[in-house]
Amino acid sequence: MKRVTFGRLCVGLIGLLVAFSQLARAEETITLEEAVSRALKNNNYVKSRAYGVQASKEALNASTGAFFPRLSFVERYTRGDYNSYAVFTRLNQETLTFSNFLNAGTVSNFYTGVSLEMPIFVPGLFVARDMKQVSFLSSSKEFERFKEEIVFTVFTTYLAVLKTKAVQELAAKSVDEARELHRVAKAKVARGMGLHSDELRAFVYLKEKEAFLIKTENDLYVARMGLSLLLSEDNLYDVAPVTSLKTSILPPLDEALAESLKNRADYVSDEYQAKNASHNLSLQRSRFYPRLHLDGTYGRDSQHNPLGAEGDGWLGGIGFRWDIFDKTLFDDISKARFEEMKSKEYLAQRKREIAFQIKESYRRVDEAKRRLDVAVEAVAQAEESFRLIKLRYENNLSTMVELLDAEKALVQAKSNAIIFQSECFEAVGRTLFSAGLLLSHLPGTK
Repeated sequence: MKRVTFGRLCVGLIGLLVAFSQLARAEETITLEEAVSRALKNNNYVKSRAYGVQASKEALNASTGAFFPRLSFVERYTRGDYNSYAVFTRLNQETLTFSNFLNAGTVSNFYTGVSLEMPIFVPGLFVARDMKQVSFLSSSKEFERFKEEIVFTVFTTYLAVLKTKAVQELAAKSVDEARELHRVAKAKVARGMGLHSDELRAFVYLKEKEAFLIKTENDLYVARMGLSLLLSEDNLYDVAPVTSLKTSILPPLDEALAESLKNRADYVSDEYQAKNASHNLSLQRSRFYPRLHLDGTYGRDSQHNPLGAEGDGWLGGIGFRWDIFDKTLFDDISKARFEEMKSKEYLAQRKREIAFQIKESYRRVDEAKRRLDVAVEAVAQAEESFRLIKLRYENNLSTMVELLDAEKALVQAKSNAIIFQSECFEAVGRTLFSAGLLLSHLPGTK
């Protein structure tokens, strides 16, 4: 019995330790810098794109390898009694004589061969290599912009966790305040100085705030889940306040516009793709040029075993091919020319679009700052008004309706301040993202 009791006690202690460890992990606090760093390191989408860049690099290596000679080995077994096959096979085996010339019979043969093929003059190979190199550079820039997108998503999700956490804390305080209002109203009714309708209003208001608290708690949990998803982790994290992100980190608007085309990795990637469109036109034109190849073969024939050498020989030569006329060449050149024009027009519009995004984001930053200042003033005024109205209500100089209206106004003002603070941070991050400066200016990305 003692052993059973001791064993159960051990199991219970282990269970408690596991529960406490999971609780500690769930409440681990993470900073914005750590969240960004972990996302860039662990996010599966980032890893997937990184492998794509490596694949593009290997494609470049493969295009360079086309200039090297190709060496192949072949071992082939044949058997037959066709006169032409039998005679020439015996001839290669050096077993053809006057006695079997007219009736070679059934012949078996093991052929062993080594072949070499190498391009000497193939203009298309040079253009193809240049295209693969440009494609690799384009994919590298695409990957850089994708990392910026992931970082910006982590940033906005982190802010969402902060915002929902602040709203949840505000909701909890509102419940406490509503509970206090209900207590005061109930006490006044008990003293014969209040109305039962005021007590009912306070009770309904309390239940509204409790219901809202339930929603904010779930919103906070879902926001933490979203952050963990971006980090490709299963743990839920608490977040630390953002203190290092201010509007002062933004460069002047003129500087951001001047450097945007160089800093925006997606635009640089589009430039590389436009360059590839020009290379494609050169590739199609290169098909008009002749092509020159070198090839050679060394072979052995044996009627008894593989790799035998009853007869051997070599053959080498140079191949020349020139497509003098092919209607599809002209059509492909026209198509490549239009693709080049298409890419140029696309780049021109992209320049305008990027400039618009940067100008808009700077105006949104100014808007967010001004709205935050207004919200802070509203909170200060609402707190003072609520304090006075509550004092008047306790002295029977105000009604419950006035008090609840003041409480609602105060909660709304605080909620607006929380939202506008988050929007101000997000506007700064979006401006950095629009200017292509997020990876170089946001903490945790260097």
